[in-house]
Amino acid sequence: MALVIIEIYLNNILRENSRKFVEECKVLIQLYHKNLVKVYGWCTTRTLRAFVTEWTGEESVEMWLSESAPSWKHRLKVLLGVLKGMCYLQEQWPEVSYDLRTSSVLLHESTEPLIARFKIGENSNRKNSEFFCWR
Repeated sequence: MALVIIEIYLNNILRENSRKFVEECKVLIQLYHKNLVKVYGWCTTRTLRAFVTEWTGEESVEMWLSESAPSWKHRLKVLLGVLKGMCYLQEQWPEVSYDLRTSSVLLHESTEPLIARFKIGENSNRKNSEFFCWR
């Protein structure tokens, strides 16, 4: 059994915004990469939206860097993992972008990075920026 985290947002939700949220969630549950937080599902009503993701139980890159002095080898491993996740999204899901900050990249087992915040469609910042993936 997998542990999950449920993020709940309370507010009065317009019908159009609720439909958009559901459409975005339908895309996010299809994402599958070892460097992305897994989205399991969602729930929406007129007064709340809930988002269910895997529980990593670990710290963010921001905490990791400020609380310890990781070796450059570990820092490079994290950087490469983040780049692999970015390349997956760029190549397989161009409509999905990410909120890439040290606070939104989580570290899972043995410092495996997980991108945890996503954006879809017109909220995506991908329109104004490009990067290239190489192998």
